[in-house]
Amino acid sequence: MKNEIFISEIKNLGKRFEIRFKCNGDCKKYFKQDFFYCEYDHDIKNVQNDILVIPFVCNILPILWIKNIQLHLDTLDEDFYVSISKFKIGYEKMYPKIKFYDDVIEVKSIIKNMNDGDKNLCFFSGGVDAYSTLIDVYNEKTELFTVIGADIPVDNPESIANLKELVSTASKVLNVKENYCSTNFKEFLEYGNLRDVVKKSGDEYWHGFQHGIGLISLSAPLCKAHGFNQVYIASSFSFNEQKYIKNLTCASFPTIDNNIKFCSVSVEHNGLQYDRIDKIKNICKFIYKSKIPLNVHVCWENTSGHNCCKCEKCYRTILAICVLREVEPEKLGFNLPKNFFCEFKKFIKYKSSRKQEYLILFLKDIQSKLNENSLYYNELKWFKKYNLDKFNKSFIRFAYHVMDYIYHLPGRLVRKLNRINKKILKIVRKSI
Repeated sequence: MKNEIFISEIKNLGKRFEIRFKCNGDCKKYFKQDFFYCEYDHDIKNVQNDILVIPFVCNILPILWIKNIQLHLDTLDEDFYVSISKFKIGYEKMYPKIKFYDDVIEVKSIIKNMNDGDKNLCFFSGGVDAYSTLIDVYNEKTELFTVIGADIPVDNPESIANLKELVSTASKVLNVKENYCSTNFKEFLEYGNLRDVVKKSGDEYWHGFQHGIGLISLSAPLCKAHGFNQVYIASSFSFNEQKYIKNLTCASFPTIDNNIKFCSVSVEHNGLQYDRIDKIKNICKFIYKSKIPLNVHVCWENTSGHNCCKCEKCYRTILAICVLREVEPEKLGFNLPKNFFCEFKKFIKYKSSRKQEYLILFLKDIQSKLNENSLYYNELKWFKKYNLDKFNKSFIRFAYHVMDYIYHLPGRLVRKLNRINKKILKIVRKSI
């Protein structure tokens, strides 16, 4: 049977839209759910289907290209339709070993949309990249756009409340409006089966194929409804980092993001000229000049809205703040515990297991900038002399991770059994 996807229903419910779809053929296995939704905190009731369908299309488009699945649509925005072939080239250049099929979307009616607005919409998560971009494009016509369902699941009310508090605080101190979107754009996909689809890339579907166009597309209905004509999304890597990191893959990339267009709205992948330290410097300078403290959230370990100050990303950010010496780490939301420098030393020597070139490149840059004028220099003198070429190669580090794995094994097994139990309960409830 031919692999095809048909949209059976599109509902616009005022602030929320829902798309029901059905799959023919083997492509069913790439989906956990047969519906897709986005819910905004502002009204989108006058937005037509040719715009509402864009988020759904973008989040499955790489699957269509790679597996040659035909998507059938009644209508689609003209600017977006034309841009597809342009940002597809970005994927083809990034993944030369993968074949991307053409003509995977069949549209009955293509609609030309105009947008007379003059406002800017800036994707905002409260992290370093997002803050740097916001400061870069900051003016009276800029508004924030935060997505729930990406890093934080839609069924985690505590983390959602913490994220909204973080964004709301930034909105108030910077005097900009905030906008939110909750979506199942990750939940409706079966990432286990998609892993095989993108195996040749050496990356995962979310990071390597989905998250750039997936996130950007969520802004389309809001832009049409509320007069945004420019969308900004922060870069993850600078020009220099792109040169030094071999085989760099990332779904949010200038050759992809900058070629996306819908209803006369342009997209900018912002901050390519800045590396991570440059971005932190932008934030520190802004705080120093404006006297406005900003709660920058970078933490991988803590979803409460606070930084744990003991994970890799916290360490990297705090080190950069120390080197830049514009403001204290506390001004950016990092409350250093008393044993911080002792724990950082353990982390570098024993705990960190990541082998990414980017991490070593960043740490070497910090080393080169660390001097007697840096904050906490006496506590970091040892790091200045540390040989990062031996990073991740010591037997002690290997032994530490073996022991750490054994120590946490019972907890991992319990969590896995709980997940299996939940799946069994779902099946039982459906059968009752």
